[in-house]
Amino acid sequence: MANLIGNALKKLIGDNDFDWLSDQFDALLVDSSCDVDVDDTFLDDVGTLGELSDVSYDRVTLTGKTVTRDDTNNRTELDCDDVLYPALDSGTAAKLILVRNEGADPLADQRIVAIYDSGFPVVTNGGDVTFVVNAEGMLQIT
Repeated sequence: MANLIGNALKKLIGDNDFDWLSDQFDALLVDSSCDVDVDDTFLDDVGTLGELSDVSYDRVTLTGKTVTRDDTNNRTELDCDDVLYPALDSGTAAKLILVRNEGADPLADQRIVAIYDSGFPVVTNGGDVTFVVNAEGMLQIT
C-alpha cells in the first residue's frame, strides 16, 4: 500500500466541510494487524485497528499546519511539522493513520483522512519515533 487519501476526506472536500488550518488532526500508529481501508470513514469502521497501546504511547495532534498553492505541480500542499512520538516502549508500528478529530469518542468521532505506510515498519525500543513529513506536504490535493 502507498500513502493513500481516504474517501472520507474526498467527501469532506466536496461538501466544503474541511479546514486544514482550523480543524484538529491527529496521527496514530497501528501494528500489522490493522486492516484499515480507504473506504472506512471513521476508526470504528475498521475491523481490527491494532493501535499501539504501550504506556508511553499517545496520539499526536498535528502542529505547524500550512497551506501552499503549487502552480508548478498543479496542486495544493497541506503541510505540518514532523510527527514526534517520544520514548515509545517496545513494539512495531506498521502504519500511521491521520484522522480529523471530531469529538471525544476515540473511535466513532475520528474521521479517517489518510493512511501512510511508506517508511514502515518501525520497531520501537524506548526511543523517540519521528514520522518525517514529506517536504511537499502531509497531503497533496490535485
